[in-house]
Amino acid sequence: MINRVIISLGSNEDPQSRLPKACILIKRLIPEIRYSPAMETEAIDCPDSKNFFTDIIAVGFTPMSIGMLQKRLKEIECLLGRKSREKRTPGVVEIDVDLLLWNNKCLKPEDFKRPYISIGLEHLGEPVPVHL
Repeated sequence: MINRVIISLGSNEDPQSRLPKACILIKRLIPEIRYSPAMETEAIDCPDSKNFFTDIIAVGFTPMSIGMLQKRLKEIECLLGRKSREKRTPGVVEIDVDLLLWNNKCLKPEDFKRPYISIGLEHLGEPVPVHL
């Protein structure tokens, strides 16, 4: 079965380096993935952040299972410097890669309320899921 996915990527620590690397690694997992342009946004739910975030939205299709894809996305985060909760510096997000939508199942409904998600989907010619 082929599964439709929406993924968000964000960073406020060296995003010019980390986000392109993340996009390349995700493209190896999902060759037909498409990315929105990078968007600079103010921090949301990260009160200690001193830096703006850079965010990208991605839409693609994969035969992988949801569990395998989530595992691989977390491996990409670790590879690009994401630290465990205990070791994080407050306000610093090296890289965040989240699976937002799996087929018609919204995994992070609160994230879809963030303006950069709908802007990124609009850039890709994709509708915001209506069942939110």
